[in-house]
Amino acid sequence: MIVPIEIEPSKIAIGPFHLAVVLNNKIWLYNIVGNELMNQISNELEFTDIIKDLRLNETYLALLFNNGTLQFQLIEQSMLQNQPQTSPPNNLVSNSFSTSTDDHSKNYNRFQIFVYPDSYDSMNQSTNENIKRNVVTAFFLTQDFLIFSLENGSIIYFVLQDWNHTTIYRHDESIQMLQANFNGTKLIIVDRRNEAFVFNAYSEQLVKIDSDHVPTRPIKILWESWLNDRFVFTISDNRFISVFSISSTETIEQPSVDYVGRMKIPSGQYPLLLYNGVVVCQTKSGKTSNFVLSTHDYSIKENLDSDSYSMSSKRIAIIKNLIKLRRYQDAIKICLYLNEKDLWDELAKSAIRDMEINVAIRVYKQIHKYSMVFCLERVALIEENRLVCGLLAEILGDFDLAQKHFLSSSRPMYALEMRKNLQQWKEALALARHLSPQEIPKVCYDLAIQQEFRQEFAKALENFKLGLDGLMNYQQNNDEEGDRKIESIKLSPPSSSVPNETVELCLAGIARNSIRCGNLNEALSIASKLTNKELINELATILESFNHLQESALFYEKCSEINRAASLYLRIGNQNKLGQLIPMIDDPEILYQYAQWKETKKQYRQAMEIYSRAQHWLDVVRINLDHLNNPGEAARIVRENSSVEGAKLVARFFQNLNKMNAAIEFLIISNCFDDAYNLALTTHQMDVYADLMQHHLNSDLNQQDLRTIAIYYEQENNFFKAGKFYCFAKQYKKGVKLLLKSIQIDEVDKNNTNNNINSIMDEEKINNIKNNSYDEDGHHSDQNGTDPIIHLDEKLQKPIRKLTKETEALSLAIDSATKAKDEEINRMILDLLLGETDGIPRDFKYLFRFYMKMQLWSEAAKTSIIIAREEQNSGNYRNAHQLLFQMCSELKLNQKPIPSEMIFNLMLVHCYLLAKMWIRIEGHDISSKLLIRIYENVKQFPAHSIQILSFVVIECLRAGYQNNALKFAYALMRIENRDQINPKLRKPIENLVRKSAKRPIAEKDLQRELQLSSSPCPNCSIEILDDQFSCNNCRTSIPFCIASGMHIHHNDLTRCPNCLFPANKTELIRLLFGSNSPQQTPSNIGHCPMCEKEIHLEQIAECQMEDIINLHTSG
Repeated sequence: MIVPIEIEPSKIAIGPFHLAVVLNNKIWLYNIVGNELMNQISNELEFTDIIKDLRLNETYLALLFNNGTLQFQLIEQSMLQNQPQTSPPNNLVSNSFSTSTDDHSKNYNRFQIFVYPDSYDSMNQSTNENIKRNVVTAFFLTQDFLIFSLENGSIIYFVLQDWNHTTIYRHDESIQMLQANFNGTKLIIVDRRNEAFVFNAYSEQLVKIDSDHVPTRPIKILWESWLNDRFVFTISDNRFISVFSISSTETIEQPSVDYVGRMKIPSGQYPLLLYNGVVVCQTKSGKTSNFVLSTHDYSIKENLDSDSYSMSSKRIAIIKNLIKLRRYQDAIKICLYLNEKDLWDELAKSAIRDMEINVAIRVYKQIHKYSMVFCLERVALIEENRLVCGLLAEILGDFDLAQKHFLSSSRPMYALEMRKNLQQWKEALALARHLSPQEIPKVCYDLAIQQEFRQEFAKALENFKLGLDGLMNYQQNNDEEGDRKIESIKLSPPSSSVPNETVELCLAGIARNSIRCGNLNEALSIASKLTNKELINELATILESFNHLQESALFYEKCSEINRAASLYLRIGNQNKLGQLIPMIDDPEILYQYAQWKETKKQYRQAMEIYSRAQHWLDVVRINLDHLNNPGEAARIVRENSSVEGAKLVARFFQNLNKMNAAIEFLIISNCFDDAYNLALTTHQMDVYADLMQHHLNSDLNQQDLRTIAIYYEQENNFFKAGKFYCFAKQYKKGVKLLLKSIQIDEVDKNNTNNNINSIMDEEKINNIKNNSYDEDGHHSDQNGTDPIIHLDEKLQKPIRKLTKETEALSLAIDSATKAKDEEINRMILDLLLGETDGIPRDFKYLFRFYMKMQLWSEAAKTSIIIAREEQNSGNYRNAHQLLFQMCSELKLNQKPIPSEMIFNLMLVHCYLLAKMWIRIEGHDISSKLLIRIYENVKQFPAHSIQILSFVVIECLRAGYQNNALKFAYALMRIENRDQINPKLRKPIENLVRKSAKRPIAEKDLQRELQLSSSPCPNCSIEILDDQFSCNNCRTSIPFCIASGMHIHHNDLTRCPNCLFPANKTELIRLLFGSNSPQQTPSNIGHCPMCEKEIHLEQIAECQMEDIINLHTSG
């Protein structure tokens, strides 16, 4: 809209509906609402003084004259009067404007005007100075208020509705500029010293703006017109415009003004309006232009010359400006882009300060601080503003501010709890005195503990006493028979009632600090009341530090710190008290000192006992030798405890007695090897010395000492001992060579020894057979009523073992080869064992041991088969079983293939042993089948073929297999076998054969009689007989059951928990526990038939084929 005017104005003011044009003392009013015809002069006013400034709102016109007079009147009334006013009225009509609607209509035509200062006030002023103080210096007009300031610094609000004015604030300096926000509640004022302030009319608070950021000569103040930024304003001079932000009215802190930033104003432009960060200006040509404040410009112009650091700093500056401007939603967006933890934290804290709880919750959720989210969500549920401010201040760590808010809220106790949680006991005590007197004792105690830690002992003592007094008073108020106060407690006898825990803590504190403050008697009196051992221990420690040793020792004794009490008694020489504590002392040093004192008193036996408890073996040995004349006890102590120094004493003692063997032994124990060697050499006791040195190989022997022994025996042509000690000295090649040489020249007649062993074994066999007899039922048994087949092998498997020099030499050579890992040594041993050295092959057991030691598993397996066969040929079936089982386990453990021959031999010898176990529990159906299998391979049991055949006949008869029994009876009664049959068995078997009258028996009938069942193959499920261990369909071997000797069943499968060999669960339980229902057995512990280790019933669990050790697939 363009409004034509007739003059060049000096001032222009515009309101919602009017335009005012001023020239000197004249003013022209234009109506700017409606069509252009109305844009003509509505009224023309003339005044006697020059108009300095003017303001308009919808209804009123305010004028400020050069003489400092302010005139305020209705715009429409001036227009209706249509008469120029030559001068302001003489009087202030303050009550002519009625507040009621009727009065308003009646007085509408009256000339309403407000003038300050008016003529009435002027007449009442006594001096020109007073008149000057009432001069209006600045004013502002809003829709509801006329706000103006006086020369004396007063700020006056004239209320349009009431048509009255009031002074609401008086500033120290005269106000030169004044600018209000849109509703007049906040003012920006600039005084005569060019200091700027923000005044809040509601709270009447004045907040200073930092002078460093206020222009020296401000000419324009603009409030942000956009309602969302209603707390933002600018102050500008001719060159720069500075941006400020006022804290929200809802904030936990005092109101403040934040400086946001400043920028240069484009040349020739005058700021008129601020809206959403955009400044609207008037140019010199009269036109308008605008620019965006740099504090509100979020765009970053990136170019190739800008480095990443400068770009990042610009982004950080933007977000900090947004936080100052309280534009939190925009700040969150930029933080999401930058994603820097420090910026998130700063944003959240600023939101909490401005009580923007929802914004803070959102921020903390974004950075995953859920504990803060939880706290803020709980705070958001509280309605009381002061309480919310206190909790938020506590979250920010501003505890003084939090206390201030808590005390002015409905929950002042929160302030006390906060200080207690922070362990700020001085502040807590001050609060407790006003808020909660019953908390004073506890706070005093905690404060005293803190002061004691800071070594403020006098203050701590005072507060401990205050805390105890408070506790006594509190208990007396709640219990008529409460505890006494501190004075009575000090004087009370020890037999009084035990104090409660808190009282005892205070008493301990008083006692501790009384000691530190020099009041020992009071401390001891109070300490006698304590029962807590930890508190008593603390007192004892403090007493010890102040050199009150006797009292400290008594308290250590009271709290069961016997060692420390005894140490103090030693220091003060109280031996009698120490003697009472000796049975309870376990500190070696204290015991040693007390034993020394006993020794000075010539109480040697007691001293020796105490030395023993202190484990000072040298002194024990010394007393036994020098005072008690007990060398046997001294020698025993040295042997048991390996006391080096004690051994020297004992050796010297025996040397004086000319007992050289004992002297050499104790010289070796005392590590005096050279002395022991020289003594043995001069006394011709080298064998004794060598044997003792061999027994001390595990100790830290010098290798040279062992080589010395080896050299001696080599010179004496004792190649065995020389080689042994060379091996001990780790000269393995020379040692092994001498050991093998000693074997070659050894004149031991092994053939005679073997013949003697065989003859002894034959005599054992004959005696066992002769002692057998029949029982009343015709069954074969020995004199003790047990089955002879069970004990036959047990007697025959005990060879006479004589440890010859050859055996010891070979064992030592093999062990040395294992340690040396030298191929030449291995070759020498192998040549001897195989007979290539002297043409005499050695026993295979040495070769087997050598292979096992050298981890030559394939050779060891072959050798073990040979040895096992020799053991079987000799009738030592259990030895053969044990050897084959251990070899299988070793090969499986080292993941080496197991030869099938070894598996077959193991199964046969295991079936032999298994048959005896089934005979014991009368499982004749299984034992007969196992014996039949053994007889079919009787060549591997040559020593007992006739005995085995005899028991095949007996077990078949017991199992009811008549045809099979008859078949084997025919074989047994052959002419070549009759002389070998036990005479007691021959007649029953002859009768069986005669009665049957020899007749042919078909093989099918024999198989049918045995009732061999079939079961599915565990691999392909094809039915095969139980005594078959290979499947013709899938061509795989099937493991045998260690309980029944048959092949395993996949649906009834278990294994030994120790050796992991498979078994059928039903047969294993029957074999071990004698029943298919183990609940009926008295004991649930059996022994594995393979490894002979214990098996508990609960350990027998079903398993799968993948879990078992399938020996047949290993080799």
